[in-house]
Amino acid sequence: MPFTGNAVFVLSGYVKMSWAVAVWIEGDCEFERVIPSNWIVDRFIRWPPGNNAKPCLKRRDEPTEQWKTFPLVKVKLRSGKKITQLLLFVN
Repeated sequence: MPFTGNAVFVLSGYVKMSWAVAVWIEGDCEFERVIPSNWIVDRFIRWPPGNNAKPCLKRRDEPTEQWKTFPLVKVKLRSGKKITQLLLFVN
């Protein structure tokens, strides 16, 4: 079906959806997980409070003051997705 709307918007640029394989220390244990790269702040990992981080991981929430802080050991891998052009059709 052809587009029959009033306007077409073309946005060019990057949409950063970056993830990282990070290693950090919690107490006496070392953890390695895939986390949103925005959870790495300086040389620390920020982790949401509570026992279920899955919703925060899916949404890639921004860390807040209430989040836990753990020392970062290393970042093994970073990946991201680049969108160079996005077309929006508006009826």
